[in-house]
Amino acid sequence: MTKVMSLISILFFYFCRMCINMKNIFLALFLLIIIDLEASPSLEWFDSNEAKRTLLDLQNGKIHVEKLPGQWEVVNEVDVSSIKEVELPRGFHHHTFVDPTNNLIFTIDGTGIVFELDFGTKQLKRIDKTYFRGFNFGATVFTRKNVIYSFGGSGFWNYSHALTYFDSGKMEWEILRPTNKGPLGMFNGFQGYDKSTDSYFSGGSEYGDFLAHYDLIIQKELYQFNFRQKHWELLGELNSILLNEKSRDVFWTGTYFVQFSRNKVYIIEPKLNKVYQFESPKELFQDGGDTYIVGNKLYQFWDGNSGANQVIDIKGILHKSKYIGPFYTKQNPIFWYVGLIIFLVFIFLFTWMKLKKRKIVILDLTMEEKKLIQLMLSKEELERFSTVELNEVLGLDAKSIENQRKIRTSIIASINQKIYFRYSIPNAIERSTATQDRRLTLYHLKAEAYRLIK
Repeated sequence: MTKVMSLISILFFYFCRMCINMKNIFLALFLLIIIDLEASPSLEWFDSNEAKRTLLDLQNGKIHVEKLPGQWEVVNEVDVSSIKEVELPRGFHHHTFVDPTNNLIFTIDGTGIVFELDFGTKQLKRIDKTYFRGFNFGATVFTRKNVIYSFGGSGFWNYSHALTYFDSGKMEWEILRPTNKGPLGMFNGFQGYDKSTDSYFSGGSEYGDFLAHYDLIIQKELYQFNFRQKHWELLGELNSILLNEKSRDVFWTGTYFVQFSRNKVYIIEPKLNKVYQFESPKELFQDGGDTYIVGNKLYQFWDGNSGANQVIDIKGILHKSKYIGPFYTKQNPIFWYVGLIIFLVFIFLFTWMKLKKRKIVILDLTMEEKKLIQLMLSKEELERFSTVELNEVLGLDAKSIENQRKIRTSIIASINQKIYFRYSIPNAIERSTATQDRRLTLYHLKAEAYRLIK
């Protein structure tokens, strides 16, 4: 918003009040109708070389520079006619980047709209073809290798964890697909791209379900996204001192996170996993107004026309700060191992008790052995079976008597051995002679084995 128009708006406001006090109500209404009290839409950025604010009026294309606090001067004019029909949200926010040709790139928050300010042709033009929009207001927008990325945000009653980037060739926003799941959302909290490690930090985000009565969730975990591997890594749980503050305004300088919590200032080094709290009886820093970040310096403007209210050199105040603890606590893998061992022991005991209670026997039996056991379990305990019955169930009828005997003896011996190894019951299948005809051989399963297997 232009500062000149803001001043004019204030003057007209007081003039209208005077008209109303003088009972010139119709004159006041007429003035309010024909004059737009809200300043014309504009794009504002910070000249890091001159440390001055610069503003492009989207109505007339004039570029203003704040030469002195509150004193704006027109220094250039560009053609903005091509973006007149572009629908912009009322009171929009935007992000500003410098491309390799020193032109300026602007992204309009939550819309996907991308403008390019070409100083060579003195023209502002739209360079995207975005149609669907509105899902990522408040997203973290940054550049990586001359590509604009947008992570997270909120919109359409939903918190987004989408990772997108602007494809300048297609003039469209495309999706970046990670290999695994990361944070539930990326909105506010600690969000920032670290060029030195080519990674993105995300933690302490807001998240909610948009129900009638719900408490906003602050995610306690800190994640790091590796661009080369496209993989999220859970670093640990954030320091509760930071999350428990009632007010949290967080900025990322590219090296440090800076959290303002009323009269407290926390300086965080995520790569070194350290948190410092600034303390000085002579200096007091509070967040407010518009903030511009240049390197590790924060320029903050509280009053639109009074110049920078404060300039905070993060490295300069770091030596005046005290270390208060780690940024996050790593999850010790030994607890996972102990938990896994306890879980496995529990499963083993549970299974063992269940098997013992139900008297379920697990024996590695062949098909013929299973048929023989099932035969002996099909009748009452200690029931005896003849050689003929065994041959029939084992399918030995067509074989010679000698082969029948060998196969039958081998199968019974194998079963007895397996039952002995499992339950220490010797000769579980016993052989005896029929009382009425001693020429006949009978077989039965011992009572102890019968009850266990049954």
